[in-house]
Amino acid sequence: MSKKKEDFEFYDDKYFDKARERGERLRELEERELYLRKEKSRLIKEKPWFRKPQNIIAIVAVLVPIIASILITAYSDDKKEITVEYFEIEPLIVESSNFGNKVSIKYDSTEIKNISRVKFRIFNSGDLDIEKNDFIDGSLNISFLPKVKNDVINIYKVLKINDAGQQNSILEFEPFNKNSTFSYLPSLMNKGDVVIIDAYLIDPSNYSIIIKGKIRNGVIIGPEFSKIDKLELGYKTFILSTHSFFNNKWLLTTVFSLIFMLTAISSIFIFVMSTEDENPKTLMIAMGITIGLISIFSIVIIISTLIYI
Repeated sequence: MSKKKEDFEFYDDKYFDKARERGERLRELEERELYLRKEKSRLIKEKPWFRKPQNIIAIVAVLVPIIASILITAYSDDKKEITVEYFEIEPLIVESSNFGNKVSIKYDSTEIKNISRVKFRIFNSGDLDIEKNDFIDGSLNISFLPKVKNDVINIYKVLKINDAGQQNSILEFEPFNKNSTFSYLPSLMNKGDVVIIDAYLIDPSNYSIIIKGKIRNGVIIGPEFSKIDKLELGYKTFILSTHSFFNNKWLLTTVFSLIFMLTAISSIFIFVMSTEDENPKTLMIAMGITIGLISIFSIVIIISTLIYI
């Protein structure tokens, strides 16, 4: 049973009036706060799109890679260029005589003590495809030059490990030739193509490597010594591997173009839907940034494919 104000022994009419007035005032403030929240949300949504920071971020995330691709394409000069790299000599068999009389390695009745391998990397580092006819003086000649007079570098075998899908390239060498030379003539090296050649040496001494060859309206760079095997690591290798997976340059660019468009539109949509008074705003912005980064990654892949392939 509810009590009336007369039931209180120490009834104070002013006290009850103030309590009632305070309660009513609190309710009014709560209603006013709710109204202001709704008005704030409405005004934020009615802001011009260019005054919303999330929209600016999304637009910048889309436009910057596109502008970068245009500038790269505009300022890149078409050139024919071949780069030749070689890696540190790799011993395969060292001092076979250490095995005693039980093991003996011979070639044409000549005992062999050491067999080593030198890896060569020949790649089209220019912007244009290079055909067989572009080599003015014929094949590209690679020679081992001994650093000690009267020494001879014996080439036992030369193998094409990766020929970039060519069918008619020519690799020529004569085992134990006096000039310690082998030659290579590609049939067609597209932009970004990589050719791997292994040369096997018998009992090698100290040497240097020289290259002879000319490209019409182009240059041959090298030989360059590389301490780190760039065949396994590197951004360019990643792009080439991605291209090999799709097996088609335009299929790769089409797939990543679709990913770019979908993620760019999704990123803009998420930023537009986020408002300052929404509880999950931070989460939505994080999602928008993540999808925006995927969009940027996609356009970078497309640009890199157009450059390297």
